[in-house]
Amino acid sequence: MKESVIEYLQAPVARLRYVISMWPLVLALLLCSDRPPAVTFARDVRPILEQRCVPCHFAGGKMYERLPFDRPETIYKLGTKLFHADPR
Repeated sequence: MKESVIEYLQAPVARLRYVISMWPLVLALLLCSDRPPAVTFARDVRPILEQRCVPCHFAGGKMYERLPFDRPETIYKLGTKLFHADPR
């Protein structure tokens, strides 16, 4: 009489063989995942600030007198402490 799959997996050695045989599949799925890289200040945030904020909010810009981003009091006023961000 043939054993059912459930009966087969109930045997300790068979279970161990089954678990070991699944590791290549699990490893392949983990290595092939399409997760985007983690966001970093230097790579993702800084270029946006340099492109969209620096021209107007730093010395010589049209908004510098009203909101100078190179002064800590402006940053505190806006509720963001950019100078604590890791520039790397």
